[in-house]
This record gives sequence, structure tokens and C-alpha cells, in this order.
Amino acid sequence: NVLAETKQVMLPEYNGNYYKHCAELKTFDRVEKEQVCRNEDSMRRPDCIGYNDTKGGNIWIEIYCRHKIDETKKAEIRAQQQYCIEIDFSDLLKTNYSEEDVKNRLLETCHREWICCPAWDMEEERLKAEEEAKIQALEEEREEMRNSGKW
Repeated sequence: NVLAETKQVMLPEYNGNYYKHCAELKTFDRVEKEQVCRNEDSMRRPDCIGYNDTKGGNIWIEIYCRHKIDETKKAEIRAQQQYCIEIDFSDLLKTNYSEEDVKNRLLETCHREWICCPAWDMEEERLKAEEEAKIQALEEEREEMRNSGKW
């Protein structure tokens, strides 16, 4: 409810081996709760979906209270290339939390992770492939030098 009202969430940082991106505040045009999302292979009901009507695209927002997203669901989300984050509220359940605590949690940079971020995952793969190609080229050059006696 708070997310639907504020329409803002802090997206997690992306911390790959090759590509890094800082956490950033995301403002949505609208947020809908528990909408059924179907494709040819599965049907999912994320806790919330943040929509950007003007730019297109959406982000699924899963709220971890008692159970984290399991590996099967993660795999399905990744297979669909669906932007998705999970925010951990499990520790708040052990306190006498307020609506303000929930708002603050939505805007923090911690207690959250990317389940799937297709654009940055592709950039990570591209940079990884470039790095591997450079290493391969250096190894071939080194081998050529050894074989030519210039080593």
C-alpha cells in the first residue's frame, strides 16, 4: 500500500564482476498490487509492479516478509527477462514498525537485491566476453612468441 501511494523505490546497486551500477531512486507513473502476469510458459503474481507509462517497461517488486523468492521462481523471472527486485522486510516484522518505517525501507539502498536486470546482465556478459577475448589474444601472442624463439 505504501509503495502504491509513494510510487518510489530505491533500486539496488548492480554489482557484477565486470559491470557496476549505483543504486538509484526510481519513480513510477503508477504501482499496482498483485496483478497476474501471464506468458506462454507460466503465470506469476508479483507483490507489486511499478509501471513507467511514458518510457515503457515495468519492474516487478517482490516483498520478502517470511519467504524469499525460491530458485524456481527466480529462474522463471530470469527466463522471461523480467526486471525484478526483492526487498527484505523480514526484520521489520520483529518490531513494532510504522508506516514511516516502511517508507524509509523503500528508499534505503540496503535490504534489496536484483532478481533480474536484463540490460545490465547483457552489459555484464558483453564486458566479460571482451575481457575473455583480450586474455585469449594475449595467450595467443605469448604462444606465438614462444614458438618463434622471441620469448
